[in-house]
Amino acid sequence: MNTGPTSGGPLPRPLTGPQSGVYASTLGGAGGAAATTAAGQSFALSYLPIEDDGLTRVQCEGPLSLRGRPATAEPLRDLLGPRAYAQTVLLSLDKVVGAETSGVSWLFQTGEKFAAAGGRLILFAVPPPVLSLVEMLQMELPFHLASSEADVRAATARG
Repeated sequence: MNTGPTSGGPLPRPLTGPQSGVYASTLGGAGGAAATTAAGQSFALSYLPIEDDGLTRVQCEGPLSLRGRPATAEPLRDLLGPRAYAQTVLLSLDKVVGAETSGVSWLFQTGEKFAAAGGRLILFAVPPPVLSLVEMLQMELPFHLASSEADVRAATARG
């Protein structure tokens, strides 16, 4: 085992974290523990409990990134099936630990697919770093934002 010259401990390992500065900064810095843990991973989607209100609930967890996925990946369609984009989908981002430009790009492209198919994509519980990245782009959003699921239900009840 190699040891450091003065400390007697192991030599520090080189950082192997993400290469995108945006991704690293939303995870707390390029050298942060979350950045090195999350490197090379992408988010996971899962169903949230079904309620009798016509809304499909999906949980997004992990780093919002498409690393390791093909450029043609459509994670929501893969989870929900071929009619995914015609539905009203509530996408919870409360367990997202950071964002990379590929993940934000995926949100925009997915929102456009919902709009084209007559569905609605509604993001809620968006973490501040992800929200800052979306706002920084200063683009018209092809999806809706809400602070909580209760806000979404109230808005959809009003039409």
